[in-house]
Amino acid sequence: MCVSGLPSGSALGKEASDRHPSDRLTLRPDQRINDPVVFRDILTSVPAVVGRLMVLRIREGDGRRPRIGLITSKRTFRRAVDRSRARRLMREAFRRAQHELEAGSDLVVIGRQAILQEKAQAVYREMLRLIEKARRRSSGGRGA
Repeated sequence: MCVSGLPSGSALGKEASDRHPSDRLTLRPDQRINDPVVFRDILTSVPAVVGRLMVLRIREGDGRRPRIGLITSKRTFRRAVDRSRARRLMREAFRRAQHELEAGSDLVVIGRQAILQEKAQAVYREMLRLIEKARRRSSGGRGA
């Protein structure tokens, strides 16, 4: 037992330097888009990048770090547990992919029904692919 009363091998008893690097990539409250005006602005002014699992819209924001807004509608996900799982998968994908985004990017992600059949790794790969597709599209590329 260590001084804190926790077993010395427990995750809570570890020093910050002993933790895995991805543990530090948490989704902070300032990384969430909550303002309906910002949502509406992004949804009406930014072209969508459509994938099998999600629809993505990215714009240059004014913050210091990337922010995400999630949309999981009752029309697409009837059960609350399905909406929660879709949000959780999209948040985790964003948490892992945030280093690929430019500082201050605002990202709105709309979940699609197919996301429920996928594991977190597949959702992450799709998000990376859509981010790259949006980047090519905004830089004047073909946007394949």
